[in-house]
Amino acid sequence: VSQDQAYDNGQNATIQKQQQRAGMKTISKTAMRQKAVSNVLASLRMEHLQPSPAVVQAMVACVAGQVSTAHVRQQVMQQHVTLQRH
Repeated sequence: VSQDQAYDNGQNATIQKQQQRAGMKTISKTAMRQKAVSNVLASLRMEHLQPSPAVVQAMVACVAGQVSTAHVRQQVMQQHVTLQRH
């Protein structure tokens, strides 16, 4: 281990300890994607809608890290949102 790597490892450990003392949580990307999918489902439920098969497929792919949350949002908009023009 080089001096630079040892310093970086020490800095990372120090930052992690500071975050723990401050009560901060580290959230993984998977957890963030799962939260985004949960929010999509909650929004659909509030509107009394069931996700379409395309949206379900996009949500599964999102949690697996295969597509972005933006892609899921796009699928929801295409499948469940009707634009009203006045």
